[in-house]
Amino acid sequence: MMTKGHDHFIPNLCQIGQSLKMFGHDDVQAVFTDNVRGDKNEVQWAFPSLLKDVEPVPPHSDLPRLDLPSTWSVVELSTAHQVNLRFNIIMNHQSPENPNVMVAFYMEWPVDLDTGVHGPVALIQIAYQSTTVST
Repeated sequence: MMTKGHDHFIPNLCQIGQSLKMFGHDDVQAVFTDNVRGDKNEVQWAFPSLLKDVEPVPPHSDLPRLDLPSTWSVVELSTAHQVNLRFNIIMNHQSPENPNVMVAFYMEWPVDLDTGVHGPVALIQIAYQSTTVST
């Protein structure tokens, strides 16, 4: 059974800010979710830094839909080897001249609501430079 509830991992998300500070990094500045309105309160609670200098979008916005630019490519990876290779390429892009590597990362896995047991990762999505990768 799949779930959109976050109770099982919110405590772990709250620890990310502490880890970032411990290793000298800035606070979280952005979080990506497929359910912005539904996840808003939990995400803001886990990452209070997201409330800094924010101008909320009105509930019934007439802003245009966000689509991937035509210059972006979508790559589908189907093996652990392909995923590891892609992450190695991304990690190798970090250098003294380019110390900040920005990656958007998303994962999904099944969770049994009765037992709390979760299955293996079912989906990973990565956005880096001008490529979106799905596995």
